[in-house]
Amino acid sequence: MRVTEPPEGGKANRALVKLLAKAMQLPPSDLAVVGGLKDRNKVVAVDGDPTTINHLKSWLGAFHE
Repeated sequence: MRVTEPPEGGKANRALVKLLAKAMQLPPSDLAVVGGLKDRNKVVAVDGDPTTINHLKSWLGAFHE
């Protein structure tokens, strides 16, 4: 994914979380960049109950079909 926010003060990371949350139909508070804070490659953690995790698995599965 690409975002247009500059990589200054965490703006790009916040924009990425917002974009992913919207795409996955999850609240942004369920997502956090936990790796690659200053790198182009990111690791994003998803927090949530089993319903959230099942929703995420379904969303990711759509890219493998």
